[in-house]
Amino acid sequence: MDDSVRDGVVAIVARFAGAKKPIPLATSINHKLPIHGDDAYELLVTIKKQFGTNFEGLDFDRYFWNETEALLWPTIWRLLGRRGKDNLTVQHLVDVVRQGVWFD
Repeated sequence: MDDSVRDGVVAIVARFAGAKKPIPLATSINHKLPIHGDDAYELLVTIKKQFGTNFEGLDFDRYFWNETEALLWPTIWRLLGRRGKDNLTVQHLVDVVRQGVWFD
């Protein structure tokens, strides 16, 4: 399988997360990394521009907090031992890019 897609997606996610080390594929983009709201939107736009991926079927609110919510709710949910939003891993994003279109 073409590692350039995987490496490209991981590099983009790392840039948006401000990570200095490689990000494992199992990492949750929306739970473990500080990517929410406008940053999440820009992440997807960047991936679309680089790879031509279609994100039309993505329910953004299912996976990401908006800018206002991201200030408080992720912390509250973590303190309660819950996630609040469905999990989105780097691996799933790589698989979506390889397929060319969003899928759950």
